[in-house]
Amino acid sequence: LLSVNHHISCPDPSLTLGMPEHRDPNLISMLQQCSVPGLQVFLEGKWIDVEPLPNAFLVIPGL
Repeated sequence: LLSVNHHISCPDPSLTLGMPEHRDPNLISMLQQCSVPGLQVFLEGKWIDVEPLPNAFLVIPGL
């Protein structure tokens, strides 16, 4: 399974919409955050922000 999402930066942050809370059913998810915050992980009953790493891909094993 491969799912691709590309979100272009909005010049007016007050108009920005994010993706709703969800789980990726893929075997592996690869994410390039660039310098855009917003990724969170659910850990021990609460949502934790993941700091973006420049020039890096985040690999998330699934299932």
